[in-house]
Amino acid sequence: MPVKVNLRHLEENSVQLKGELSPEELEIEHPDELVHINEPLQYDVEVERANNTLLVHGSITQVVDCECSRCLKPYREEIDLTPWEAIIPLEGEDR
Repeated sequence: MPVKVNLRHLEENSVQLKGELSPEELEIEHPDELVHINEPLQYDVEVERANNTLLVHGSITQVVDCECSRCLKPYREEIDLTPWEAIIPLEGEDR
């Protein structure tokens, strides 16, 4: 995910990030022929630094355009990940 935060801003306080990422910025390959990501991903998260990790928590919402595999009728589905949390290492292989 191409969201960046300046680590110096996290030395004393957490940082609130709110915005959206376009489908192109997400770089997601279509997981299924019947599921299409055409809308931007919306995020509202707080980032804190804890030693050599970033703690990220908040909400992520994504609308996907789908087709029923039985009747091929189109429909939209909203995926709302609230609450959402992640631990991101700043060192090592997974950074």
